Amino acid sequence: MVDVSRAFGLPALSVKRALKRYRQEGPKGFYVPPRRRGPAVLTAEVLRLAQALFDGGETIPRVAAELGIKIDTLSKAVRAGRLHVAVVKESCPLVSSTKSERSARDSEAPMGVAASNVPARVAASVGGLSAVVPQFQAAVDVPRGGVLFVLPALLAVGLLEGAEEFPLPPGYYGIDSLLVLIAFMVLARLKSVESLRSCAPGEWGKLLGLDRIPEVRTLREKIALLTGLPV
Repeated sequence: MVDVSRAFGLPALSVKRALKRYRQEGPKGFYVPPRRRGPAVLTAEVLRLAQALFDGGETIPRVAAELGIKIDTLSKAVRAGRLHVAVVKESCPLVSSTKSERSARDSEAPMGVAASNVPARVAASVGGLSAVVPQFQAAVDVPRGGVLFVLPALLAVGLLEGAEEFPLPPGYYGIDSLLVLIAFMVLARLKSVESLRSCAPGEWGKLLGLDRIPEVRTLREKIALLTGLPV
């Protein structure tokens, strides 16, 4: 056995195992297909449910959240052809707003500069909304829009990890939006919260998927709640 190991450059343990298999099963033992585990996560029933959701127009992240599956696991199944994601065709061309168009609309907002999401703001004011859900829109000429390229890296290093544990009361602006805003301020080299007074609130809101960012006073109050420091 030692001579075989040296001649073929194989570990002695591998040769020993092969010899044991030969003695127990004969030559046919080397041609038996390896035993593989069945799908521990993507069972036939899970695949059926996932495909039904995909057929309904859902995306991979939404289906993964609905079924409690990792996005990467679901993506591999799609790439392997075990699942098929429906292709959604645009019914009309994408229309992007320009900075001048947005500036005109922001100045006419009914609840203050760029505060155009009236239903959500009213709901938040009466306690009917814990936090507004960001909704990004097509836009061009957004100042400092390049910070969005860094967002995946910020999320990867844990910017929002454990964010739900921060003691922030319900309101229009959620903890996720506030943390992303502060991170973007750092990237834009704004040295203080007061620096936002010279920035267009609606344009900064576009970076967060909101109608506008909070006023300086509101932001300072929320930072005080998060840090426990006086305003």
